[in-house]
Amino acid sequence: MAEKAPEGDAQPEGTIAGHFVTVDGDVFPKFPVEGVSVEDHIRSLRSMPMRSDDVIIAAFPKCGTHWIWEVAQMLIRGKAEHETRPKEHVMMEFVPVKDFESQPSPRVLNSHLFPR
Repeated sequence: MAEKAPEGDAQPEGTIAGHFVTVDGDVFPKFPVEGVSVEDHIRSLRSMPMRSDDVIIAAFPKCGTHWIWEVAQMLIRGKAEHETRPKEHVMMEFVPVKDFESQPSPRVLNSHLFPR
């Protein structure tokens, strides 16, 4: 899910320079998740149950993730109408894992995290 911390710059678990956290040796941006620490959220994402019809869109920021998420939503619904929910409501970085469980299938999930 993320790049490994450089060997020579090994960091303890926790915050790096105030903007990043390390989780199990991987470096992540420090993003807000309601009711849970970033470290616990990353670990819960790694064990999140996936469904056979889940669609995950993972790309670097500013690479058209929002645009492709809208297109995927339209294809799944069979209608050329914009999704009413903000894309941040389905971005894996910002939403507690428990909130994904109630979403109907097929789920189209966004992420700027690195796949692993």
